[in-house]
Amino acid sequence: ALLEIIDRTSANGTSSSTSAAILQEDTLLYSVEFRSDDWSGNLTAREVSTVDGSTAKVAWNAEELLAARATSTRTLLTHHGTAGSTLVCAELSSAQQTNLDVGLNDLVDGMGSSRIAWLSGTSVAGMRDRNSPTGRRLLGDIVNSTPLYVGSPNRGYNLLPAAFSSSTYAAFRNSIINRTPIMATGANDGFLHV
Repeated sequence: ALLEIIDRTSANGTSSSTSAAILQEDTLLYSVEFRSDDWSGNLTAREVSTVDGSTAKVAWNAEELLAARATSTRTLLTHHGTAGSTLVCAELSSAQQTNLDVGLNDLVDGMGSSRIAWLSGTSVAGMRDRNSPTGRRLLGDIVNSTPLYVGSPNRGYNLLPAAFSSSTYAAFRNSIINRTPIMATGANDGFLHV
């Protein structure tokens, strides 16, 4: 039944996944989308009815959640050649800073900081407008990326006979029972959104 629900929601060319392997009361269906008019995307979580498998009620919408936050609270991460860092000019290598200061016409325009601000969600003159009639567009288009839910797994292995599921699975499950669930998906804006 759960696979049929995923198949129904994936018919529009986007990907879907669920928060559980077994349909239960708190199961969410995660779906990604893209808009080819401005190459933006979205990730939504919908409640799945245990009665009929319907997914009409939206639990949350990533685009709306991001729009409600100050852009300064977003954490963008990168790698500067030797280690990971936050995506701010001061933490980038000089080569990366120089590259960010070059425009599409291959001329130095000094807009590296503005480009980082735009990636963070700030509207910047001369760059694609982040606003639309339906709200702020803060995610890049999500194509060929399946959302991945990582939480406290319960795959039911503890129900297998002891020969197939030793006490090590129970120990593992207990060690991650309070793990904070996360949702991750890649987008064509160059980021893995978590």
